[in-house]
Amino acid sequence: MLDGSWCCRRGSVGSLPQHLVSRKRNEYLRRIDRISLGTALGICGFCAVASLAQADVVALRAAKDNTLYEANPTGSNGVGDYVFTGTNSQALVSRTVLAFDIAGNIPPGSTIHSVTLQLHASRVSNGTSETTSLHRLLADWGEAWSDAVGEEGGGAAATDGDATWLHRFFPNDFWTNAGGDFVASASASRNVSGTGTYTWSDAGMATDVQGWLDDPYANFGWIVRGDEGSGSTAKRFDSRSNPTASFRPELTVDYTPGGTTVGACCLADDFCLLLTSSDCSSQGGTYQGDDTTCTTDPCDGIPGSVVIEPARDNTLYEEGGVSNGGGEFFVSGMNGDLIKRRGLLEFDLEASLPAGAHITGATLTMYMDVSGNASSPVALHRVLADWGEGTADADGDEGFGAPAQQGDATWQHTAYPDEFWSSPGGDYVSTASASTNVPSFSGYYSWSGGGLVADLQAWVDDPSVNFGWMVVGRETFTATTQKRWVSREGADPSLRPKLDISYSAPPPPPPVEFPPVPVPPENPITEGKRVLGKILFWEEQLSSDGTVACGTCHRPGDGGVDPRVGVHPGFDLAFDTEDDVLGSPGVVRRDSMGVAIPDPIFGTSVQVTGRASMNFFGGLWAQRNFWDGRAESEFRDPVTDDVAIGVGGALESQAVGPIVSSVEMAHDARAWSEVTSGLRTAVPMVLASDLPSDVIDAIATSPTYPELFAAAFGDTAVTATRIAFAIATYERTLVADQTPWDAFEDGDTGALTPAQQAGADFVQNGPCAACHGGPLFTNDSFRNVGLRPADEDIGLEAVTGNPDHRGRFKVPSLRNVGLRGRLMHTGQIEDVADALRFYSMIGHTHFTEFQDENILGGIEMTEQERAEIEDFLVNGLTDPRVANETFPFDRPKLGSENVTDVGPDITTLGASFDLAARAMPNPFRDAVGIGFRLPTAASVEVSVFTASGQLIRRALVLGTAGDNLWTWDGRTAHGTPAANGVYFLRLRAGGAEATGRLLRVE
Repeated sequence: MLDGSWCCRRGSVGSLPQHLVSRKRNEYLRRIDRISLGTALGICGFCAVASLAQADVVALRAAKDNTLYEANPTGSNGVGDYVFTGTNSQALVSRTVLAFDIAGNIPPGSTIHSVTLQLHASRVSNGTSETTSLHRLLADWGEAWSDAVGEEGGGAAATDGDATWLHRFFPNDFWTNAGGDFVASASASRNVSGTGTYTWSDAGMATDVQGWLDDPYANFGWIVRGDEGSGSTAKRFDSRSNPTASFRPELTVDYTPGGTTVGACCLADDFCLLLTSSDCSSQGGTYQGDDTTCTTDPCDGIPGSVVIEPARDNTLYEEGGVSNGGGEFFVSGMNGDLIKRRGLLEFDLEASLPAGAHITGATLTMYMDVSGNASSPVALHRVLADWGEGTADADGDEGFGAPAQQGDATWQHTAYPDEFWSSPGGDYVSTASASTNVPSFSGYYSWSGGGLVADLQAWVDDPSVNFGWMVVGRETFTATTQKRWVSREGADPSLRPKLDISYSAPPPPPPVEFPPVPVPPENPITEGKRVLGKILFWEEQLSSDGTVACGTCHRPGDGGVDPRVGVHPGFDLAFDTEDDVLGSPGVVRRDSMGVAIPDPIFGTSVQVTGRASMNFFGGLWAQRNFWDGRAESEFRDPVTDDVAIGVGGALESQAVGPIVSSVEMAHDARAWSEVTSGLRTAVPMVLASDLPSDVIDAIATSPTYPELFAAAFGDTAVTATRIAFAIATYERTLVADQTPWDAFEDGDTGALTPAQQAGADFVQNGPCAACHGGPLFTNDSFRNVGLRPADEDIGLEAVTGNPDHRGRFKVPSLRNVGLRGRLMHTGQIEDVADALRFYSMIGHTHFTEFQDENILGGIEMTEQERAEIEDFLVNGLTDPRVANETFPFDRPKLGSENVTDVGPDITTLGASFDLAARAMPNPFRDAVGIGFRLPTAASVEVSVFTASGQLIRRALVLGTAGDNLWTWDGRTAHGTPAANGVYFLRLRAGGAEATGRLLRVE
């Protein structure tokens, strides 16, 4: 079935978005060119919402919409949640393009009386009332897969087939006039001020729609323009992709139906068009009947058939109080005393047919083994209420039933003994769905026809009304018409009822297309830049003291985050309190001369970041990076402040931050001139070992950084912007798109287990999808999930200044989440299972002030659903190349990873020393001795962490020169015994640190 954005598109293949021109769509275009304009009344996919013959008012959802951004002339927002009009603060214009399928929903020849368009404004630049107008478009345009992030006002890089400020269909088909080709005079206008729902219903709109109905080829929709005469007039409206259905654009059309009778016509290769019967025949199609539609497409799909047995059956006996739920037979007609019997029969269609199946034929076959004297009709009637099959089991010929058991249907009861039919004998449609004359001799008998097909289709469309059929014999005769039918419990399986269904199933959805990484034109990807960026990403010499690289905190094998554990005291600046943050260890604080100085929080110990490191995989597509979004799409040279990338430079903006951060990688007031001069004289990767082959080859050819920069940029200049360009280029090649889920989406049905498939469905189609939908498993929005009070860390508000953004943080990608040792910006969630408990409101406190409405009250999940989701996220979304750190995710071993016992020079001690952590014995029962050696007396901080990184004990020990011993009694800081398991140990003295692990067993 064609998707909604194609409902009224016409034209040649050359005018279409190439990545959407599948074999079937190509065939459609060839076919539509062979049908005259008078007969090609419109594709009627699922975008039709009303009966063509009866309705005189129809409400249509948009078939496609998009935004044209003057500020981002090759940007678009095809599947974004919003569309935009008006101007930004620089007076650059945005315009919305919007189209509806008119010919696919309104009969040809109809007269349009009035038209009303409803749009919902969800954000405005100011509260001033400004004109927003509709103008008829003069050329076709595209909606493809671009999806802007955040507030979406900057757009995203256009994908093939998208409309942009310059293009009708990116990248080859252009508007005649940049910003769209449209009629200068407005079809309708309306003043828009604040947020809320607005309507447009001028006479010009009715004229436009009448024209589009009469000539579907001219239907290119409207362009929506705001006030474009000054700056900051932007209005954001909800698009057809918005998660809130009631906010999506809607067009209501009031019309008088035309006299031409049309119906769905199935052309060759399953294409469905609305045609007259004669036109359908002339095109070699199969006419589906007057007033039929393609809403549930009767043509498109994969043909199939299935034969199924009943899910339950029973008999209603007029004498009452008896049933036969477990019997081998059910009975219809009248017995010799003219007492009625009626059979009940139901089939489980959900378990037997694919979702969205279109029923094309049905035959019910039953075996009658005992009959009364008369030949008489037996009819099937659709049952209107649910009923039960209990365990009642009649004796003998089963003609008189057995005492009803719990749950059995009887003449009076839908479910014995408490639930009753509205009318004794059962509630069913009086008109038979099918009828067959059954003579008095035994054998197989069949029922078929349109009534059965209609019943089955209704039950497929709404399984909740599937109560099966009542089998009714002749009940107005003076002789016995009773007939006994073999039931689903019949001893001979070949005699049991069989329902043979033919259907067409919707084709499987196309594979989810992994979006290409957007690359700003100012920084194209080259191999020289990629390998230089890889070297710089893993170069510890980029830090002031040679101990930290970008990759120190972003290791692929750990899901792109930091496996190390560091504790920041959080908002209250007090350790061992609830607001402690598990951040990343950075550098010892040093003054501008590089001399270690005490820090107010960490003293002479290594400083720790106030947020956990974020995985970088999802950031390749983002318009803002960092948890709080401070790395913006516009990238400015950090030295000159000149704009180096206008749009799409969030990775570059992110890359330059940590290098001069006095917590993460730098001494106080570190200047970029120091960074670049240090690189010019540094030996590349001298601190690292086990270099990847591409790094070895690059350094062999260009053994100095100036030479590496020349290979990447054409000359030897080492600049801050080039450092950012190279690191961002490397990151853009780290696309983790080879997970089992990706293989499953590409057609490998065995790539995910059934449980993982169920978990994937919950994530992609359930409440999680509001933030983690799509192939990236993030929409790059910023949300407050209620993890901590918003005032402790205001997040996005600190960047935007908008109080509505308080406590909002970037939604991370779920790809490779199973490799991460801790989650969330605070690091306080232990793993995926703990995250699911958090969202299920199990064992976690939620802070509801400013919390996102999608999270309020938690997300309802059963225990089984949580297990399925965890299985999918941990096992179905892990790229093995990431987990195993193979190309392109391979990396060197850092120098800091090689340091175990020997620490750096400690100015406060005046000497170097080694620090060795040993657990004696290990495992232990009551206590463990922690031994370490010092070259001179010093204060040593000893910390014990759980495997998830939670600090449970910290002590300050005054160590002496030589061997020292600190004994842990196995208790937490609160005096309670620690649980059995693995614990991590960290000892710090001055700027040196040693780590180890121990196992507690009691």
